[in-house]
Amino acid sequence: MNKLGYLLKLAASASLFLIIVSPSLAAKPDNAGNSNAKSGKPVAVVSTVRAKACQARVSAIKTRMTQLTKLVTTMETTLDKITERVQGYYTNKVLPSGRSLTNYNSLTSNITSNKALVQTALDKAQADILAFSCTSANPRTQVYQFNTNMRLVKNALKAYRTSINKLIVTIRTIPSAIPTPTN
Repeated sequence: MNKLGYLLKLAASASLFLIIVSPSLAAKPDNAGNSNAKSGKPVAVVSTVRAKACQARVSAIKTRMTQLTKLVTTMETTLDKITERVQGYYTNKVLPSGRSLTNYNSLTSNITSNKALVQTALDKAQADILAFSCTSANPRTQVYQFNTNMRLVKNALKAYRTSINKLIVTIRTIPSAIPTPTN
């Protein structure tokens, strides 16, 4: 029982210490804003660390750009093959059966324009990456711009895929030609 009483007193005093002393320890010291001036670290060491971190960020961004380019190339190749097969199906199977779409040209032009948008977004992202520099005024905004450009490329790919899907659905839902009964 004596050990239990001692442990309870120890726990109570420790919690009292944390309640009373921890707010004063958490207060911001007077020199907290001047991290380089009074921290004892030379400015050159801090700038070297920042330069290395920025170079690592540049390397990561270039890797992401390479992967994004591979993704776009793969998806464009796949979607082009699908588009060719769908258009071949329409010209070889649907049109000879007597059915047709009135808006076929608008659907195919929508596919073409969405494909061009993908390439435009990818080119813009690549141009912004080539302009990225650690010595620029604000590299953080350039990183944010790169992330925005990546989202634009992915959204353009999604729109491209959706336009192809819309063509497929429209072709598959063409009503069959109903022969008129003769008397």
